[in-house]
Amino acid sequence: MPVASRWLLLCIGAHAQESAAGCRYFHETACAAEPFRSFFQEWRKKTECWLCNNQELVLSAKEVLKDFLYVERPEIPSLGQDLELHGTWKETCLAGFLLALFATTRSQSVQPWRFYDVGLSLINSCAFDEATFYARHGITTAQVAYNFYVLGLPYHLPDPVLHLQAAELSDGMHRQDAPLVIDVGMGLGADSRYYLSQGFRVVAVEANRKAIEVAMTIDWVKPLVTEPLLGGKGRAEIREVMSPLPAHRVPSTTRPAYVTSTTLWLDAMALWLDADPSGLTWTGLDCDDDLALLCAVALERRGLSGVQITGLSICGGNAPLSHTWPNALQLLQSISSDWKIFKGAGWRRMRPAWASLRLLSSLIVEDDADDAAEALAAAAKGFPPKELSVLMLGPATNLAIAFRRFPWLAQHLKRVVLMGGELTGRRLDLNFMSDRAAAREVISAGVGNLTLVPIQTCAQVSVTAEFLRRLETCPASAARAVLPKMWLQTWLMPSLVNRRVQLALKGWPASSNLDRGFIPWDVVALMATLRPDSFDQWERLHVSFPPCELEPCNGTMSISSSTADGGPVWVPKVLRNETLFLEEMLDMLCSVPMSGPKPTLQWGFLVQAVAAPGQGGRQQTIFAFDERPEQSNAQPWVEELGGKAESVRTVECADLLRVFGQPVYMKIDVESSTIDCLDSLVHAAGSRAIHLPKFISMELEAASLFERFYVNLKGLGYLYYKACRQYIYSPAPCEQGRYSREVPGCGSGPFGTAAVDYQEGLRWKAIDRLPSDRQWVEEFERGLDWFDLHAMRPT
Repeated sequence: MPVASRWLLLCIGAHAQESAAGCRYFHETACAAEPFRSFFQEWRKKTECWLCNNQELVLSAKEVLKDFLYVERPEIPSLGQDLELHGTWKETCLAGFLLALFATTRSQSVQPWRFYDVGLSLINSCAFDEATFYARHGITTAQVAYNFYVLGLPYHLPDPVLHLQAAELSDGMHRQDAPLVIDVGMGLGADSRYYLSQGFRVVAVEANRKAIEVAMTIDWVKPLVTEPLLGGKGRAEIREVMSPLPAHRVPSTTRPAYVTSTTLWLDAMALWLDADPSGLTWTGLDCDDDLALLCAVALERRGLSGVQITGLSICGGNAPLSHTWPNALQLLQSISSDWKIFKGAGWRRMRPAWASLRLLSSLIVEDDADDAAEALAAAAKGFPPKELSVLMLGPATNLAIAFRRFPWLAQHLKRVVLMGGELTGRRLDLNFMSDRAAAREVISAGVGNLTLVPIQTCAQVSVTAEFLRRLETCPASAARAVLPKMWLQTWLMPSLVNRRVQLALKGWPASSNLDRGFIPWDVVALMATLRPDSFDQWERLHVSFPPCELEPCNGTMSISSSTADGGPVWVPKVLRNETLFLEEMLDMLCSVPMSGPKPTLQWGFLVQAVAAPGQGGRQQTIFAFDERPEQSNAQPWVEELGGKAESVRTVECADLLRVFGQPVYMKIDVESSTIDCLDSLVHAAGSRAIHLPKFISMELEAASLFERFYVNLKGLGYLYYKACRQYIYSPAPCEQGRYSREVPGCGSGPFGTAAVDYQEGLRWKAIDRLPSDRQWVEEFERGLDWFDLHAMRPT
């Protein structure tokens, strides 16, 4: 039945239906009066053709909203207030007001947040039944709310959030606290923040760098970007990250008094650094390398420790080398450092103990080099024996390569300090697990003075939000560029890392703030190198690694007192004073000003194009419009219209499932490559190598793909579908003109239970009906609308 006919029949009823909250779907008297009557006449036309001209509807909506927004009436509650509507409002045409708010999104103006908050408050207060509302008005309140999120969420994250995807959040198929959504392609700006606001973890793939930049203009989204692609957690963590930051006193610039100890070695030192910094990139979780490098700069510039940094080499580890290398360059440029910097080994040169890291490293192509090993040996030759020391803040790969190539080097060095190791037989840290064989080579190479700074030592210090608030009061500090990642770590690390670390600390001293901060691993290693008097109870141990090539060796390390088990290493056992340690760390970070170009974030392999089966990991040219950050296409005609050619790496959709796990929903909207993504899933599913999402959606790009979509989906076990209109999710400020910070991208609408079929509303249709369901294809070919095909696998 056409929407207009259905609307007329339902409006003739003698009694208006009400929602559970007591709000009428259609108040017969109020909705029949002007200006509602004229507005609903235009609304009927709109539901017959969403893509048709909407100017009359917008004008009618504005007349309705004059009374609603500007006439003095009892206040409608905001989302954070008591959501019981005042009785006066229940006698008005609330459905008309809500639809008028929605219709006004078709104008060219972005409204203030209060405008969208009013609409979301109405939906939350009334709790309209979606099926009944759709039968009345040809649209659901979830579709309306989604549009308000598209336009309103750049400004504000409402509290509480309307959980339009509650059914998917509570789905029993996922094992994590927050289910995963994988978003492949266009819609990154709107859809990603919608998923995050709803409480999902998100992995987003985008070939257009501009789309990523625009998505990252959202202040509340920035701290949530945690994974190699776009990632995040749920509502509770979002609220914590967004909490106001109270003013704190400027930290003292007076350096705490330290007594330099010469018991173990002299302070004066020529030092070579090796690191894997990721504080300026959203790939990798840690920022401690960046902080340690800045602290080393502070100590060198002060001249108080006698340290001379002779070189810095970079490897993969916290992130791929293709990200740690530019991260290091930007960091040094921002402080106008004259350190010599050399590129070293990437992930593919390492032998990770983790199966997942082996898989991830196989997907990454890195332009690694032997410069680090060569430069380190050349620097050592410039010093007499036992003058140059080496501090390894990342995996030991570069140093192991240097020892292999230059057998004399191990005996020539004065001291080697390794950040890594675990002293109770549990799994090792990321540095040693990334290349356990390299750690074994270095430890058994016969270095005369070898120091290990293990998990147990590092976990005696935690950086909390209080520390970061004090760092924020140092406006010139170069470390402020790393603050977004530091805030992220205070939120993420207590549950992701510190809980596991605490299992290895029985009998060891530990920071009291491990449940609300992150461990500055590499800063602890730097201080053990240059401030050994910060630690008590230095102990000599003998370290060995049970030989194995792959798991289940479990990444363990053995310690003993027998000299037969390996060479002796120094281990700092007890940190003297955590408070003094943090005070000096803060003092050092505040003392290094930003004097060069401000670092910008490195986006890692967010920028990807989708590949056909067997084609992942290669390069592909795509064409993107700077003024349309969503638009990217592998077709040359885009270049003819002004798109700029760009070479990006490719990834198979099946590999996303292998690496990141099973999502509850996968959205595929990659222009001419959607079928490649679907083919990748079909190819991998035959070997049972992946776990398919319960829900999947694809844009109908061409009628010629219709049959292939049907065959592939049915073959994958998707037994139900909805054909969903798309123009409804493209408010005029989003769809027309250049995008800006105000309107960072359009989206594709709710999914799963909340997705709306163009004929059946919320009801799913059997997949076998798809070949005969041709009306939506015809509308698409006639230019009346475009569609996404949603499919569901039964649980």
